[in-house]
Formats: sequence, structure tokens, C-alpha cells
Amino acid sequence: MSTTEPQATGRPTTFDQATAEAIFEQVVEGKSLTEICRQEAMPHKATVYRWLSQNEEFRREYALATDIRADTLAEDLYRVAETSAPDDTARARLMVDTRKWLLAKMAPRKFGDKITNEHSGPDGGEIPIKVITDHDRAKALAAMIAKTRANAPAS
Repeated sequence: MSTTEPQATGRPTTFDQATAEAIFEQVVEGKSLTEICRQEAMPHKATVYRWLSQNEEFRREYALATDIRADTLAEDLYRVAETSAPDDTARARLMVDTRKWLLAKMAPRKFGDKITNEHSGPDGGEIPIKVITDHDRAKALAAMIAKTRANAPAS
């Protein structure tokens, strides 16, 4: 894959706040960066990635815009589900499932499946816990010292 940016006439290549804000507006509306960068007046996607890597404020605002985009797509799920015609159920289901999958990937903490881990002992019961007292520790230490002395070469 080439790292050079295609130079189409009229496409911005240097950072411009007005262009950045136009990108943010479209991201918030739910558009992907690929979709936005296909527009003639927008920079090439590689240019936007360069801006993201070099400009902390642009990166922060873009991240906020993508967070809001996730909310926009979530609201769109409701609209698709509510307005689908009975004869178009399969298409609506595909649209909803695709958006749900995207949301789970874009914002897993907010829209992903909640995953919990539970630990249990044998047969799903409690985990056996052995309480070790100071007396047990002292006995173990004495046994280790005795073993070390027994294995030590005679001097």
C-alpha cells in the first residue's frame, strides 16, 4: 500500500480549521471518514490520518466527534426498527444487526455486550480457601531450615 497521497485538484493537504470542523460535522451526522474523504472538497483520507497523528487538538475533537457518531448511529437503530415496513423485516433486521455490531466495535464500553467473569470451585461450588495461621507458617519455615541444614555440605 502506498503511503503517498493522491493529489487531486482542489483537495486540501495542509491543516485548516474550517475543513476540520466540516469533517467533525459529518462524522457527528454518522458518516464514515472514508465516505467524507470521497467528497471533492475534502482532503484525502491519508491527509486526515496525518493530521490525526500530528495535531493533538484535532485528534481530541475527532475522538469526541466519533463518540457522538456512535450515539447518532444508536438513535438511527431505533428509527430503522420503528419505521420498517412488515414486508421489509429482513432488510431492517440486517440494517439493525450491522449497526449494532459497528456500535459494539466503535464504543464497546457503551454499546458492547457486558462480559462478566465468575470464578468457582469444583462442580460450580465455592472456591476452597485454606487459612494459614502463623503457627502453620512457623512449622513450614522450621521444616525448610531443617531440610536446608540436612542438605548442606559438612564443614
